[in-house]
Amino acid sequence: MSWEVEAHAQVDDVRHGIKTAEVVAADGGTHATIDIRCKDDAQLKASLDVRGVHILDPQGAVARSYDTLHSLLLNENGAFRKAFNTALASQLAALAEADNAGDARR
Repeated sequence: MSWEVEAHAQVDDVRHGIKTAEVVAADGGTHATIDIRCKDDAQLKASLDVRGVHILDPQGAVARSYDTLHSLLLNENGAFRKAFNTALASQLAALAEADNAGDARR
């Protein structure tokens, strides 16, 4: 498995809620490092490997671990959480509106 490819796929899943992300492959393919700039300009560094996605402290040590980059950002960044909740509410409202329009035609 290419951790760089997996990191890019996970970044694509969260792109709506961040400003930028740079994926750096490291350690002969054992993990990938992701430098993230959030919408509130917070900067996070994460590492992705077989054990999950890890938020790194300023010294590069694992501070906390999550299953996915999405979960990490939901737990670690309020601006991402707000963007996610806004997008979810919008999509649910659109589904409800479409459902109501379907009921009206019956």
